[in-house]
Amino acid sequence: MTLEQRDELVRTHLEDLQSEIEAGSRQISTIADGLAEMRSRLLARHLEQAEIAGKLSRRIADLRKSVRQQLHTLAELRRAVRQRKSSPRHG
Repeated sequence: MTLEQRDELVRTHLEDLQSEIEAGSRQISTIADGLAEMRSRLLARHLEQAEIAGKLSRRIADLRKSVRQQLHTLAELRRAVRQRKSSPRHG
């Protein structure tokens, strides 16, 4: 093999290598774009779930408050019933 043939062979391999590096770079860009899109979707879902969880938490707090009020009202009614039973007019 002559020196010119070797130079041509080396040039061909270098061009092939450059083409593969460029293709790899494009693949990396495609993967990075896909990852950015996936991250964006995950963030949007996370924010939606956080909003739902916040609403649920507030609703649970409201329900707890309502239960406490109902228990208080029930206790007052029981006291009123006991007082009525024990009053001289009732009996």
